[in-house]
Amino acid sequence: MEETITVNWDASVTMGSECLTLDYVECETIEEWEALDKEEQRERLQKALDELPERVCIIVDDWD
Repeated sequence: MEETITVNWDASVTMGSECLTLDYVECETIEEWEALDKEEQRERLQKALDELPERVCIIVDDWD
């Protein structure tokens, strides 16, 4: 059996925030954004966040 090293990891951040322009949520005006229902707003925000560069890094915590 191959020998292994068990590494426990943690994330560099647990939460954060972003300021997104209307372009990120595919709206031209704030009125257009406010006219969307909450589910559509959530979907557009999630899509925008998914397209941002990675903000979280997995870092070594400890190992055996």
